[in-house]
Amino acid sequence: MRLWRARPRHAVCAPVFAPRSVTAPQGVGYPPATVFVEGRNASHLVILDGERIEDGPIAGAFLDHRVPAGFHGAFVAQPQTNAPDRPIGGPSLKAATASD
Repeated sequence: MRLWRARPRHAVCAPVFAPRSVTAPQGVGYPPATVFVEGRNASHLVILDGERIEDGPIAGAFLDHRVPAGFHGAFVAQPQTNAPDRPIGGPSLKAATASD
C-alpha cells in the first residue's frame, strides 16, 4: 500500500476518487482531498496522482476558511440529462418570479 502523509497538525479528510477518464483502469486518476491546517484555522484542497500517491500533491489551492471535517463530494462522470436545471435531489436552479 502506498501512502502520503500530511504534515503534523494537518487533518486530511477522506478523498473522493476522480478517474482520469471514463475508460481509465481502476486507480488511474486523481483523488482530491481537503486538508485542515490547525495553525491557519483554514483548509486547502490537494490533488494527488492515484498512481503516485506517495509523491504527495501535484496541485492544490489554499482556502481562506475551514472546510468542516466529514465534508464529502461525489464525482459524476456523465452530466445528468434528466434534470439539467437542478442538482440531484435539490431545488430548481431557475429563479422564481412574481407570477409563479
